[in-house]
Amino acid sequence: MSWALKFPTMEQVNAGVMSCEAGDGPRIWMIFSEPGRYYDCQGKEVSEGAAERAGFDTSHWRLQRLKGERLAAAQSRIAEEMAQLAAQDAARKAAEAAKGPKPEPKAAPAREPRASAARDFRRDLW
Repeated sequence: MSWALKFPTMEQVNAGVMSCEAGDGPRIWMIFSEPGRYYDCQGKEVSEGAAERAGFDTSHWRLQRLKGERLAAAQSRIAEEMAQLAAQDAARKAAEAAKGPKPEPKAAPAREPRASAARDFRRDLW
């Protein structure tokens, strides 16, 4: 086994690493970017039972893992829906462009300015 697999990578360390050791048992690692997944010093995944014996709160980290998985699934559904909406919008714009240019809107008729709005207002008061 290569030396690189025995220890967490720098990306994993920057994400945060937690380690626990139960007495004379092996040291167990958990990377915060992958909550609820536990590794030994050789990079092999270990069971939740071994992690619990080492001192991890496995029920808390299992819930965090499920939360992350469900958030990722929701984000992928949202991204898929947004891609569909973008495709529909592009199709609508292409259909409008195929019809040709829109006609220029007619200009509103010019209004003649009133002689004195203030004078009309004063006249209405009396």
